[in-house]
Amino acid sequence: FLVAGFIVSFVVIRPRALTIGISQQTLIDCFLIAVVLGVVGARARYVYERWDTFLHEAHGDVHRALVAAADLDVGGAVWYGGLLLATVGVWLYARFRRVRTLAFADAIMPGLIAGLAIGRFGCYFNGCCYGAPTSMPWGITCAHYPGQLVHPTQIYEAIACAILASGLLWFWGRRRSDGQVTFFAMAGYGAWRFVNESLRGDHDAFAFGGAVTTSQATSLELILAA
Repeated sequence: FLVAGFIVSFVVIRPRALTIGISQQTLIDCFLIAVVLGVVGARARYVYERWDTFLHEAHGDVHRALVAAADLDVGGAVWYGGLLLATVGVWLYARFRRVRTLAFADAIMPGLIAGLAIGRFGCYFNGCCYGAPTSMPWGITCAHYPGQLVHPTQIYEAIACAILASGLLWFWGRRRSDGQVTFFAMAGYGAWRFVNESLRGDHDAFAFGGAVTTSQATSLELILAA
């Protein structure tokens, strides 16, 4: 699903990037940068937020903890970490290629959100990013809450991102200046993610003295950045 998400992103982004004058080779280069840095950044933030747990499970052996941290097969990634590192890498390369940054960002955003919608199904089947217990009739079973139903937060996000991506695609051809699509993408996803985080049941990393999760804090920062 991670691979499928990247493919969908590329398919959605390509025609808009070509329309604003981005060559296909430059787009492919940016995508390769995003794939590598996105995976590394997502895993790195997950490990950073839970380093004490990794170290504890390795009985204090730093080498064993680092080996476990590099094992992507067991799951565990924070999308915001991947987004941040990939954004920095792509932005630097775009600057090197003298690409109009905001125009390029506008072309990227609908595909980025569409790819995330696909990727969240991977979270669902992997059993991560699960929700808190609920009495709603659409609750699903979860190994972390035996005998209880939980919010399908992964599916909530997949649906929300599909709607947001559709709206961004509709608006892209109606934008009046560079950066407008990026603004709505950042503010819209940040607001949604803040709400969806309150329904999650896998919280173990908090910010501001435990007032919010680290992802909620990043969501607020994303809105402010927008």
